[in-house]
Amino acid sequence: MARLPSYITRVDTARGPRYEARINTTLPNGKRLQHRKRFVTVDDAKAWHAATTAELATGTHAAPSDVTVAEAVDSWLTAKTARTKPFTAAAYRFALKPVTEKYGDVRAQKITKHDVEALVTELRTGSAERAAALHMNSKFAAGFHEWRDAWLRERAELATGFTPLTSTTFPRAYDPEKMQWTATSEGGTARSWEDESGSFKLEFTSSATVADPYRFRVQFAPWAMIQVADGLSVSDWRDHWCSNLVTLVSAATGRAEKLTHLTFRTADSVVTVFTAAITQNPYYADQDRSTPVCYRIGSDGGDSPLTALRHIQFKRTEGHPLIDGYDPMILSRAQHPRSRVLQLVQWLEAGYGFDTRDEWEVRVEKHRTKRAELLEVLKAAQDDGVLTRAQLKFVKDSIGKSPRSTLDTTLKAVFDRHEGLEPRRRLGALRVIATEMEDENRNSVESAVRIVRNRLSHGTGTYNVHELDQLADLLRQLVRADYLALLGCEYRASEVFPLGE
Repeated sequence: MARLPSYITRVDTARGPRYEARINTTLPNGKRLQHRKRFVTVDDAKAWHAATTAELATGTHAAPSDVTVAEAVDSWLTAKTARTKPFTAAAYRFALKPVTEKYGDVRAQKITKHDVEALVTELRTGSAERAAALHMNSKFAAGFHEWRDAWLRERAELATGFTPLTSTTFPRAYDPEKMQWTATSEGGTARSWEDESGSFKLEFTSSATVADPYRFRVQFAPWAMIQVADGLSVSDWRDHWCSNLVTLVSAATGRAEKLTHLTFRTADSVVTVFTAAITQNPYYADQDRSTPVCYRIGSDGGDSPLTALRHIQFKRTEGHPLIDGYDPMILSRAQHPRSRVLQLVQWLEAGYGFDTRDEWEVRVEKHRTKRAELLEVLKAAQDDGVLTRAQLKFVKDSIGKSPRSTLDTTLKAVFDRHEGLEPRRRLGALRVIATEMEDENRNSVESAVRIVRNRLSHGTGTYNVHELDQLADLLRQLVRADYLALLGCEYRASEVFPLGE
């Protein structure tokens, strides 16, 4: 048997022989490092010793430590938040709370790739608790007041999961002697959610015309009231709560909703920041059966709006392109269908790229390694006279430094993620897609959508404007579904597409 290296010792155990590799060295800080680890084979022991020695030489080795995940996260947050704004720091805490809740007591060095993937899967599927508290504190620059409450009035009634009136009655027939009309509200005018750092309330306020002997009317206006534990500046309220709520409601209704009133309040101050033009007919809610609403705020069993809004805040801080860039105004019918199709596809592509950026980096690294190996072989071929210098340059220029990526991959992932919308069937039924699929080289919906996008983007193809409009409408549903899924909100396809459609 070959002689073992001096740094490896054979150890006989009840489960058979093991080979213990040892590291004895002095670290740059003067401390002594002694590290031992046992392996089943000598080759494994040698490989570990070589890798650890290389890490020590380059300064990348992490010495054994008993630090837990919670301690590591706390240490990182302390250093990170010292250089960031309070709101950004709160977003970091919110994002890392699921990590500490699940693995807080586990040694950080015990965490494996499988552990990380398991938590990511739980968060994406909603099986892990997503809610977390955000503590925010900033000053109102002009008066140094802390505004804790924000009252918003907007077109929110379509997105709420409840209505103010629980029952109504009216005469079935004309009776000259006596007729009666009734409207009843039993706990139906408000819903509220709260946690240790704030609260969110959806409420319908009412007014009635009862003194007129010729007319009897009851009307309701929707309000959203948000309260946080610590004060925020007006700009932070606008950017991190008010605008996000309007965008969330717009994603639910599929329309560009608007804010009609905004008031801030403290214990002793009330300031109206914005209100729509005053008319004799102020805004009241009405029932709009023509608008398909795919998400209901406050529906039974639904997530807290606080959770959804905080996910928007964190995703924007993180720089997620779909959450940060989604703007219902861009999708207005005033925009040409060509522009809407290109924007919608770009959102889907950018969102997928952001979500899979770690996998992409691994692919890039592997691709560049294989490219370098191939060019080395071809360089040798040139030296042997098999290839000319021009031929080698052509190959080198033709093989990019990044792997090939197509829109098909993005669309396949999006279609699979939202099978309930039946995107392949619905898109495949559109004339603009069906025509492209007649080409034998484009037998999938994904490739047909890619060709349409490329031709529109490069100006190499023209399509019927009405057919593009239909394509934009379906792509818009996929973007809305993706947007809401990122926030942990359910996209109800049955509310958008009637049964059998």
